[in-house]
Amino acid sequence: VLFNEQSLNDPARNNVDVVVPAIAATLSLKAAAKSIVVYDPLIGTNPVKSSTGVTTFSVSVPAHPIFVKIVM
Repeated sequence: VLFNEQSLNDPARNNVDVVVPAIAATLSLKAAAKSIVVYDPLIGTNPVKSSTGVTTFSVSVPAHPIFVKIVM
């Protein structure tokens, strides 16, 4: 599970919602993964990104949890 832990509201402004942009992250593995699949539960149950046979994988990490499944 990955997420960009940030405050989602501004207590100095009556707890107004704050838009937190996603950050770019790269996962580096010692060996090639058979598959890497990313799920975003706020979008749905289908994968939002996937790849096979890679040792590095870039992913956009939002302020809410996303799930990354790595099969070696």
